[in-house]
Amino acid sequence: MTSLFYAAYAAIRRVNAACIAVASITIALMAVFTFWEAITRYFFRQPAMWTYPIVSYMLLYGIYLGVAYALQRGSHVGVDFVLEILSERPRRWLERIGHVLGLTFVVVLLYQCWRLFVRQAREGQKDISVLSLPLAPVSIILVVGLALMAVTYLFVLIDSCLKRPDQPTVQDVQGQATTIQALLD
Repeated sequence: MTSLFYAAYAAIRRVNAACIAVASITIALMAVFTFWEAITRYFFRQPAMWTYPIVSYMLLYGIYLGVAYALQRGSHVGVDFVLEILSERPRRWLERIGHVLGLTFVVVLLYQCWRLFVRQAREGQKDISVLSLPLAPVSIILVVGLALMAVTYLFVLIDSCLKRPDQPTVQDVQGQATTIQALLD
């Protein structure tokens, strides 16, 4: 049973690693598009009006494709100084409580983002930029990213419950690896 769990957890970690790779490419493209906009605005006096909305939406993709990966590595913002002064058992319990609270928040936010996506898709809502892009393809990334984060939270929480307090969790081990090592694993 546990081997099946850890095989599924490894699969989710690979999906998260693929998402962070796509997010990295998205961020690199954002830099290129922003540079292009600066060139067209200041050198050609003809700003590329399409870059601002595209880069803004790419930022959402970059963020939401990366949140589950940050969670799996233990890189999200936290109050670590409290955990560091505790012994192993209370530390593990506080981490579990934090995971449950985080999962609860993510599930509520996921539900609200799903409602937003459905409304935008049903009504065919468009943004107010010069491109008048449909908003559903933009808001779906919130749903995808938060769903991946919720699943990752479940795996992190279950892994934490399966391990004794003196044993490192997968998140502990992943947090110690460099990003390049973690992507290659």
